[in-house]
Amino acid sequence: MIRLIPKDLDFITAWEGFRFTPYDDGYGFQTVGYGHRILPDEKFNFITREEGRTLLEKDIEIAENAVAKLVNIATTHDQYLALVSIVFNAGAERFKKSDTRRVVNTGNIPAIIKRWKTAFITSGGVQSKGLIARRAAEAELWTIGGNTA
Repeated sequence: MIRLIPKDLDFITAWEGFRFTPYDDGYGFQTVGYGHRILPDEKFNFITREEGRTLLEKDIEIAENAVAKLVNIATTHDQYLALVSIVFNAGAERFKKSDTRRVVNTGNIPAIIKRWKTAFITSGGVQSKGLIARRAAEAELWTIGGNTA
């Protein structure tokens, strides 16, 4: 199984940004650090970047395990990074039920790229230019990933 390396996390953190204190993620979930969804048994008032990185690494492991379980085509490292980024951002359950997962598993690369570059993406019901740009960057990663490993 492919695994992300520390520099790969820079791609994800660049899109997530960092928040020292909890905030609403636009979907009604309390979030902190690099997009960590606060679980019912967790309490955060303030975290450091180091604590945020630790949470991120645990969250990325969850996303990687979901990709390993839900994606049944071979990918390059860059394609894998794009998928982990999407699963981290959208959540494993949303990805599991998504058309994106279905299209990815068909191996229809042009359809995947078109979908990510042209999707009407919302955050809290409002079109999100940031998420549209993120999906376009993930589509670019998929494209430069080239042939599968």
